[in-house]
Amino acid sequence: MVFRSLNRIFAAVKEIVGTYSAVFSFLLTLLASISPVHLQAQEYFDVQTFSCKETLGASSYRANVDVPTEGDRAAVRNVKKWICEMLEVPVPANLDHADFPHLIDRSCKEYLKSADRSARKVEIVWSFEDPTCVTFMATISDKDSVLWTTTDCASFSKSDGHRIRVDEIFTCNEQQIKQLMWAARDDMKLDAHRAESLFVGDAGFIDGAIIVIGPAQNSGGAPFVIPYPDAEPYLRKSPDATGYYIGP
Repeated sequence: MVFRSLNRIFAAVKEIVGTYSAVFSFLLTLLASISPVHLQAQEYFDVQTFSCKETLGASSYRANVDVPTEGDRAAVRNVKKWICEMLEVPVPANLDHADFPHLIDRSCKEYLKSADRSARKVEIVWSFEDPTCVTFMATISDKDSVLWTTTDCASFSKSDGHRIRVDEIFTCNEQQIKQLMWAARDDMKLDAHRAESLFVGDAGFIDGAIIVIGPAQNSGGAPFVIPYPDAEPYLRKSPDATGYYIGP
């Protein structure tokens, strides 16, 4: 029954296009029009969350880390390397997601070894994904007499896995990006008193906004969340783009 249905479909296509050879030519042309980049961009991520909680004396360490288990191979590899950087641990030669409980434990032990009545909390989260890129965010909070927080936002291209740079996101100069950051500062506590005094760190895509890392009080890097409608006039974009990232 299935084969009869397929034969009827093929016969209908043949009648429209012409001969069988024309049908095959038509199908091959159609397949050739789908670029490898678009095919590859359909590989969506999945993650496994690893957690750690340990106390030594008056100090403590907590971590919740999303580690990719599936997705574009090059992007997965670079995300894992970036996670190691956030954990402040060396990257193993053959890095697998199953290595991360040990790596997180190593990060924990190294911190507690030198900690003095302090606490560290590490949150690494799979934050956004579309057909062109994937974003992970890291927030590391250190508390002793004061709370010190460092945030990083990293978007990775699904075409070749590289971390997307600021100049691949924006078409404008740094001064305009600083103006966008200043407008998005909301109630952030800043030492800067004007946009020109900010610095432009790394940037990444999240749902409905662009995050740019910049300076703030008690922070090694704070997220300035620029709403997409405000950022859109200054973003690289293409009429046929299927997601945020269109390539350099």
